[in-house]
Amino acid sequence: MIRYNGKEAIPKYNGNSFVKILKNGVGDIMTDERIYKLAKGLVNYSCELKKGEKCLIETFDIDNALTKALVKEVLAVGGYPFVWLR
Repeated sequence: MIRYNGKEAIPKYNGNSFVKILKNGVGDIMTDERIYKLAKGLVNYSCELKKGEKCLIETFDIDNALTKALVKEVLAVGGYPFVWLR
């Protein structure tokens, strides 16, 4: 069983990512926890981003889940994320 937002969820694979199907039939994407750990390591350890610093996140040919996780982590540190998608 997988935990999702503090609740148990049964994941279903839709070809690209795991989706939690809600009672109203709407799907909610479940992100792998390793993505959040990678984003945290990149922002806090590799870049050593500090509060008030600007951070350019340039991505191409990757899933948007990592980009979103990086933006959330930069905001959590107090930085200003700028995203460039290719």
